[in-house]
Amino acid sequence: EVPVGLPVAVSGRLLPSGADWSEVTPEREYTFCLLFIELDGREEMEKKYGVKNLNIALSSFRGYLENAVKPAQGRLWIWTGFGGIVLFPFSGADCPALGCLFRMVLFKHLYDVEESQFPNFLSYRLAMMIGNLTYTQRNVGSVVSDSLNSVFHLGQEFAKPGQCYVTDDVLRFGHPALKDYFLEAGHFEGRRILRMRMPRHRPD
Repeated sequence: EVPVGLPVAVSGRLLPSGADWSEVTPEREYTFCLLFIELDGREEMEKKYGVKNLNIALSSFRGYLENAVKPAQGRLWIWTGFGGIVLFPFSGADCPALGCLFRMVLFKHLYDVEESQFPNFLSYRLAMMIGNLTYTQRNVGSVVSDSLNSVFHLGQEFAKPGQCYVTDDVLRFGHPALKDYFLEAGHFEGRRILRMRMPRHRPD
């Protein structure tokens, strides 16, 4: 039975990684907050932009992502070229990563206008959950984790372009003021999923 207040996703095996990275030791299993992010329209970009220009633009996006997650102790752990997985330490008491996710949605257009090397506004999918995995700094591709598989599946199979999703565990531990900005989105792989209400553009 899962203790009250603990993330369902970790099946009662809460292994706090802390409020920062100071207590995280490589090759040990911890509970993290995992963020999946991936740009939409990969095939179109590869056809439309030259390799050099695309690589420059993707490098800019990666830099933006790394800077955006730093205030919440986020660390870009896996990079696939068009996105990846960010890990946030999870203390078991709260989830500052949800506030970081919220800011990434709200401030996306500032990046589009001020920093992006892409000619058009970007669209990307975001998916966040809490789960366990063995942290490693090398050979990340060898990590076997149900949580890692699940967040990839959530982002690639369930998430729709330009949308942001979280599991109910994330929302439960996130700041209470943010909860009203999420709507029921259904269930996926046994988890309750919520979708963020996206900012509306002002009409011309």
